[in-house]
Amino acid sequence: NYRNYCESLAAFDRELVRLLDELDRLGITHNTALVLAGDNGYSWGEHMDVGKRDASEVNMRIPLIVRYPRGTVKPGRRPEGMALNIDLAPTLLDLAGAAPKKDCDGLSLKPVLENRKDKVRDSFLYEYFKDFPYNVPEQYGVRTESHIYMNYRGRRKAGIFDVNKDPGYRNNRIATPEGKRMLPEMKRLLVQYRGGADNGK
Repeated sequence: NYRNYCESLAAFDRELVRLLDELDRLGITHNTALVLAGDNGYSWGEHMDVGKRDASEVNMRIPLIVRYPRGTVKPGRRPEGMALNIDLAPTLLDLAGAAPKKDCDGLSLKPVLENRKDKVRDSFLYEYFKDFPYNVPEQYGVRTESHIYMNYRGRRKAGIFDVNKDPGYRNNRIATPEGKRMLPEMKRLLVQYRGGADNGK
């Protein structure tokens, strides 16, 4: 329930302070990368649902906070580029001086952290498979910086939504002239992503 959710956040804050104090006590703060991230957001009725099993903005937009040794990452920066949880492993390897394998899903965010790039990807694949006992349709789609294209198995129709102007996904643009222009490229990206690893292109 919502109270437990809020209590978890408060407990996390307390434990984070303890962790930071311990890093200071050990004298290793200057040489430690700290990454704070979540695995998903959570709907509290925004889409007539409570949970995390769809591609809504409230479910996909999660915190990703990185503190890195002084001089590497400029404090207070808020890059707007898209990042995924699969980017964490290659990023941590890169920060440690190791090279991720070429077939590794995800991309290193180090160039963004060091202010050498604004982003590492223009789009990504979203998939959600049947998850018994939850009554949520299988779904897959492509999210770009401005739009999301979603396909559903079962009761819902495919859709294209403007994530900046319509973050609640209220106005399906797939049948509009704009949507019809975008659909072939969205379908191409979807086929490309479903055929291999996420290389950010």
